[in-house]
Amino acid sequence: MHKNISGVCVMGVNKGTSGTHTVREGRLVRTYSLGGCFGFATDTAFHDGKVLTKATYRHITKSKLARLLMMIQASHQQSAVHFLGLDLQSQAAYEAISEEGMVRPGEKSPPLIYSLNILDFNPPNFTLEVSCINENNYFFQDLIHKIGLQLKSNAVCTHMRCIRYGPWTLQHALLRKHWTLEHIINNINISWPLIRGIKPESPSLRDIDTDKYSEDVAEG
Repeated sequence: MHKNISGVCVMGVNKGTSGTHTVREGRLVRTYSLGGCFGFATDTAFHDGKVLTKATYRHITKSKLARLLMMIQASHQQSAVHFLGLDLQSQAAYEAISEEGMVRPGEKSPPLIYSLNILDFNPPNFTLEVSCINENNYFFQDLIHKIGLQLKSNAVCTHMRCIRYGPWTLQHALLRKHWTLEHIINNINISWPLIRGIKPESPSLRDIDTDKYSEDVAEG
């Protein structure tokens, strides 16, 4: 986890490292709270970078931001389907982007956004909730930067906090003051059942049976 990202972080101790391997191979969807600030750009796209330029932001409304987020989310859904090699007009593509499940590419992919919503809008500050996979801090910082540009302004990222990692939420996270043997053992006992529940066929991790749909398309 990058130093600028806080929140839920799954770790293993001794034999528990096998569990972290399961988590990593499961490629769970993670949800973040992302903070942004309109009005200026920096050399790092993070708020503590060197200011490069400033711009007005008073023309930006919550509805304009919401429409842009919908476009970005739709673009990522299409990218996920393309990554799987599916025809956007096919039944497989329809089910892949339906609300019943999320596309999980069979191989390592670029960052993919599954949902992107506004948590708070108080210009120049705003907070987004983003659920994604294969993300990193640079992706988030670039996302906020591009949002600013698309809205004819500038924007920098002010915070990145993981609030959900698969089945783990902030309620499972240990604060620094709880980094004691008693609390760690208790957390391990809580986490093992969650690890055992990680299966590829779960809704947020399902694979698309491309062979089946290829046959359907050929027959059609």
